[in-house]
Amino acid sequence: MEECLKILVVEDSIEAAESLEILSKVVDEDIQFVYHAMSIREALQEIPKQSFNVLVLDVTLPDGSGFDLLEQLGPISYPVIIMTGDDTSAIKAIRHRVFDYWVKPVKIEDLKQTYHKLNDYHFLDPMKGKLLVKHKGVSEIIPFQDILYVKAESNYARIILNSGRDILVVRTLKSIEESLPIHAFFRPHNSYIIATAAIKKFHSAESKVELAKEVKIPVSRSRKKALLEVFSRLKS
Repeated sequence: MEECLKILVVEDSIEAAESLEILSKVVDEDIQFVYHAMSIREALQEIPKQSFNVLVLDVTLPDGSGFDLLEQLGPISYPVIIMTGDDTSAIKAIRHRVFDYWVKPVKIEDLKQTYHKLNDYHFLDPMKGKLLVKHKGVSEIIPFQDILYVKAESNYARIILNSGRDILVVRTLKSIEESLPIHAFFRPHNSYIIATAAIKKFHSAESKVELAKEVKIPVSRSRKKALLEVFSRLKS
């Protein structure tokens, strides 16, 4: 791994959290557990303060469901792994676009499979991936690392590259968003997706995020909090 996994756990059982940490160390001794929250309330207080790149979340918490926490967090830029006492939460987990889910008691084979998937999806170097698009009757492969931002134009999308080139493609913004790694791109507005690595400044008075090349993108009110969390992690 180029950079270790930094995991924040939301689990009301100290024993379960400690067991998870011990098993994870067997898989990879460099995996770090940065914080253990025991409730939704505590998680909401600590998540903005902590530097982590994976959220492990129990379904059943003393003050609500783990899915309630996801809804309160809104758009996020890190993968979420759900822990559940049975497999009836699988469909709900898929609807919330979680990265993976574990049925308790979590087995070491489950951890190995998930951590392997994180590597396969280039979680620690997500910009290695590529996007396939069609424009003017031609198919083109665009490396993630070349993308500065994407703008919706009706049922089309305009991809603006770091080189300054732009490509109008026959895909909706939603379709493109689903093809991009959520931990490397962020949707600050219904009409835009941006590369998080390109974020330079946030202009609160204008409600705009500034990217490289002094490009400014609007930020909707509902996504301002999530953007500030992304910005905070980029600075840490």
